[in-house]
Amino acid sequence: MGLKHAFWVAFAASAVQAQTQSLWGQCGGVGYTGATQCANGSACTSLNAYYAQCVPASSTTTTRTTTPATTPSTTPSTTPSTTPSTTPATTIRTTTPLTTQITTTSSIRTTTSSSFITTTSSRTTTSSSRSTIATTLPTGTITDCLTSNDVPQYLPGSSNFNFEAKGFNLRIPFTPVAVAMPTTVPQVQAAVNCGARYRLKISAKAGGHSYANHGIGGEDGHLMINLKYINSVVLDTTTNVATVGPGARLGNVALGLYNQGKRAISHGTCPGVGVGGHVLHGGYGYSSHTRGLALDWLIEAQVVLADGSLVTTSSTQNPDLFWAIKGAGGSFGIVVSMKFNTFPAPESNIVYSYSFSWTQAQGRASLEALQAYANSTQFPRELNLRFWVGVFNTQILGVYYGSRADFDTAIAPLLSKLGTPSSSSISVMNWLDTLNNYAYATMSPPLDYDVHETFFAKSLMTTQLSPTALDAFVSYWFTASKPSRSWYMMIDIHGGPTSAISNITGEAGGSYAHRAAVFKYQFYDSVFGGGTYPSNGFDFLNGWVNSVTSVSPANTWSMYINYADTSLSVNDYGNFYWRANYPRLRSIKTTYDPNDVFHNPQVVQPV
Repeated sequence: MGLKHAFWVAFAASAVQAQTQSLWGQCGGVGYTGATQCANGSACTSLNAYYAQCVPASSTTTTRTTTPATTPSTTPSTTPSTTPSTTPATTIRTTTPLTTQITTTSSIRTTTSSSFITTTSSRTTTSSSRSTIATTLPTGTITDCLTSNDVPQYLPGSSNFNFEAKGFNLRIPFTPVAVAMPTTVPQVQAAVNCGARYRLKISAKAGGHSYANHGIGGEDGHLMINLKYINSVVLDTTTNVATVGPGARLGNVALGLYNQGKRAISHGTCPGVGVGGHVLHGGYGYSSHTRGLALDWLIEAQVVLADGSLVTTSSTQNPDLFWAIKGAGGSFGIVVSMKFNTFPAPESNIVYSYSFSWTQAQGRASLEALQAYANSTQFPRELNLRFWVGVFNTQILGVYYGSRADFDTAIAPLLSKLGTPSSSSISVMNWLDTLNNYAYATMSPPLDYDVHETFFAKSLMTTQLSPTALDAFVSYWFTASKPSRSWYMMIDIHGGPTSAISNITGEAGGSYAHRAAVFKYQFYDSVFGGGTYPSNGFDFLNGWVNSVTSVSPANTWSMYINYADTSLSVNDYGNFYWRANYPRLRSIKTTYDPNDVFHNPQVVQPV
């Protein structure tokens, strides 16, 4: 067996060497095991020690290895800021002196980093016109380009690089070519120009909470642009319009808006999620049935396009792009600033939960009753409800925005169909306490947020479960073999006749394709303590979703990209995430990013 195994290893290695890489493809670098020969007369040229690329022979440069950035001597700070401030605070992460001090101002927190690679020049440039990508590779490396354009960066091999390039989902690690750390919009523009000139795919990381690690690229070899320092939260107390940087996290946004004027937007529960990706792909939370999605409060955005230009988008300026980013934002550019309408933070809210122990028949009857209730006008807009199934319990829980008496009246028709709960909890809370109740973490996450899990997740959106689909779903719930891991399934009452989400139609709804969906599901299966996810672990959640999709017409279900599913094929994800909107999205992608500069494995594809 040993000789036979050695033969196949040698055969495979020789086969790889015999393959050739196409122009602009990767051909080398630390850890790379693919083809090293370049096709069509192109030459393999190192951009840094971790990435080499096939480039035209006329544009090749001397192969070189770039020295990694200085390793920090201290671990990243995890101390949260609790009070908004307009005065920059300074957090030193290394003892290496700065060549140029770089400071970013935020109403929540600011940081001066001392381990960036940077230069002494203070030049900034703003592109005012669309341009084409160079057809030949310039001299030097991506590192040289970023440095000459005053873009701070981390290189592979440094502790700072490893920290910033670590994805939320540890099951699928990826390695970028470099991590750009801009503190200004012109630096974002310069980084995009550099990446495009070197034919690198570009990914923007706002909070880094993508289930598929799309902010890192969702694959190796991207230029990652980290937006963590572009994180300001500023409320205009005259207009009540908030201007927010994409690197701000939901907890900081909530605190910033409340502390500056007791205002709010509708958004999700996890305070560590970055506002950028959350908003631009939906943004659901415990106020969405009442107030709509986070993206429904977006009124304007500043976007850096693939040619480095900066454009304003709104319902009246570049409206096609505005429509596209409201549901598929990561595919078209890097949003560097967002403006939101806000609403007064509600100060008296009912936070509730009911626990149940059901038989399979009771579970079937309860889910049917929940669907009927959500589809009726009896379900008040003020009621936000989640149905939760976990390893240890089954619950309905959520928030009602109104009085206790009105809540009791609203919930009574549903409770009468669910049976007697084994326990319940009902409390009156103010806005911040309501958010904190479901945060399960600090509402003021640190700049160097460092939370990771090892997991697989799926989603589903359904308009109406047929009796057959209900039977299949509940049967799987009660009879399928459950893993000895930390798993859960939850269903949010997303749409219906009284939902604010479903009542937004036409262009105002953006490219978000699920307005008609009544139920929004998340399926999540993680490994305790961050161990290795098993190779056969995917069957559990795939089977649960398939129990519904296999017996349901295609026009009755879809999937939610904020719960990105890495198991979807390249032929399916676009249709599942964006349904009827996908052809229009592809056309807009072709207009604004025909070369697919902003790429990940589940991006809107150009025509």
